Amino acid sequence: MPKAVGIFAQLETQGRPAYTPQPGQTDRVKAMNESEFNNRVDELLQQIEEQLDEIGVDFDYVTAGGILTLSFDNGSKLIINRQTPVAQVWVATPDGGHHFDYDESGDRWLNDKNHEELFGAVSRYCTGLSGEEIVLVAG
Repeated sequence: MPKAVGIFAQLETQGRPAYTPQPGQTDRVKAMNESEFNNRVDELLQQIEEQLDEIGVDFDYVTAGGILTLSFDNGSKLIINRQTPVAQVWVATPDGGHHFDYDESGDRWLNDKNHEELFGAVSRYCTGLSGEEIVLVAG
């Protein structure tokens, strides 16, 4: 098992596991250390940005400090960022926050409540906010 670093190591030295699944969750990310988590999130944000470039969407987006912010013509924003202490990707929409865990067995990010895949969810959110069909696929 990889050695935990950063906040994950701090939790382990306090006698707490680096990651504790919420009720109903499987233990999908326990073996991922902080470096692996950050690499996966960086890859995820890059994939989303590259696909938005290819589609040629009619809204603005920018990545700064590891946060991808999409700004729509109606003033709405969609924000995708990492939450390292809980090893999740959070997506903020006008309707609320959505938390995604990495599922190593399927090499994908899944909503921690309804298990929706992140690319499908972001496609749906963007379609609703932009008024144009946006389809992003895990790559």
